[in-house]
Amino acid sequence: MAGPLVLGTAIATGVHPNVLLVSAAIIPGISAWLCGISMFRSSQPTKRGWFGWLSLAIAMTVVGWLIHPQLAAFPAHGTVAEREAWARVNIRQYMSLTRIVEKIPLIQEGVGRVTAVAPAPNHQHVTAQTMDGMEMNIVLEVVGDRGAGVLHVDCTVDGDTVFDWQPAIWTTDGRTTEISTVPNLLRR
Repeated sequence: MAGPLVLGTAIATGVHPNVLLVSAAIIPGISAWLCGISMFRSSQPTKRGWFGWLSLAIAMTVVGWLIHPQLAAFPAHGTVAEREAWARVNIRQYMSLTRIVEKIPLIQEGVGRVTAVAPAPNHQHVTAQTMDGMEMNIVLEVVGDRGAGVLHVDCTVDGDTVFDWQPAIWTTDGRTTEISTVPNLLRR
């Protein structure tokens, strides 16, 4: 039961796939070991040595490992700069996506020269590694010299090549427009 729960949590937080495989086996195993130690502990008073604290140290390590993704969680209440910095660190191919967004003519017309691109607060952002690259379903806040807008993107990016681009929704100044293609879309 713990294995699928750990996998689901790790996928939702964007943890590397190798960590997923290791965590799906190690965490349930360590948890079972610790439960076994506590269930079959002697009722007679014994002198505690270093081994008495070993189970507590391992338990605290596991708890710390499970809590760590929450410490690196998306700063939904942060500024555009904080959300952009978080995305640069935590979303692979994010810089490629921002370069692609900056080159879209409709966005340049709406906000001028793009100065910041950050995941929008209060939206569900989903990324996944595929064979073609990084698949992203993200709502971006795009800030430029002349204003700001919101872009809902569903695409697959690897470097500066776009392998899949679903029509994106661009909203600025109360107008919504569909962006059906980008200049560097790979034609198959």
